[in-house]
Parts: sequence; C-alpha cells; structure tokens
Amino acid sequence: MEAELLNGQIICFRPSGVDLEFDLDDARDMARIYDTMAAGGVFATLLDIAGTNVTATPEMRAYGAGKNYNAHQVARAITSDTFIHRLIVNHFVKALHPSVPTRLFADKESALVWLNEKLEAYHKAIK
Repeated sequence: MEAELLNGQIICFRPSGVDLEFDLDDARDMARIYDTMAAGGVFATLLDIAGTNVTATPEMRAYGAGKNYNAHQVARAITSDTFIHRLIVNHFVKALHPSVPTRLFADKESALVWLNEKLEAYHKAIK
C-alpha cells in the first residue's frame, strides 16, 4: 500500500499492486499508518482502488468498520471503477454500518470534494 497525505488531513491509500487480498494484519497496519500520519488529530481517508482487482477479507472489512484508531477519523471515501467493487463496498456500508460516514465514488476528484466538505463541517461543528 502506498500512503500519501493530501490537503493536510486526507490520508490517501492506494494499493501497490493490482491483484491483492488484504487481511486483518493489513488493516492493523493501515490503522497504525493513519495514527502516525494524522499525528493524533482529525483526518479523513481516501481508499483509491480504481483500476485494481483488490479485495479484502471479511475480517479486514469488520475491523475497518470499527473505531480502531487513536486519531479521529471524520469520513472515508472509496473510489472504484468496477461493478464487483461497488457491490462489495455497498455491502460493507449496509451490512457493517461503518463507524464513520463512508461513501463510494467513481472518481478521485468527487471523493476529495466530499471529504473536504466533511472535514469542513466537522471543524465548524467543534467551534
């Protein structure tokens, strides 16, 4: 996985391969990276899986739906361009009820707009 900090508060993950399956250990690694990159602050995530054939084990999806971060995650966007990913992500949202607002997008630009809106709303609410 490649991790990049965008706009100061959006952590973007992109798989470093095309045909991968992520498991619980990968989820725990991602949580540690989130906490490190967010430095204890507020963050949003973008999981950019468009153009890949990645999948996640049920254990990873269950872990990802919970609150497993020391930092405060405001929202999660997932980009995908395949039908199967859309089915999996929609099932993840409807069946596991993630602890943060989670939404699927067809492109990265729309996902970033939504994440920035969620971060802005969060900051306004705590003032």
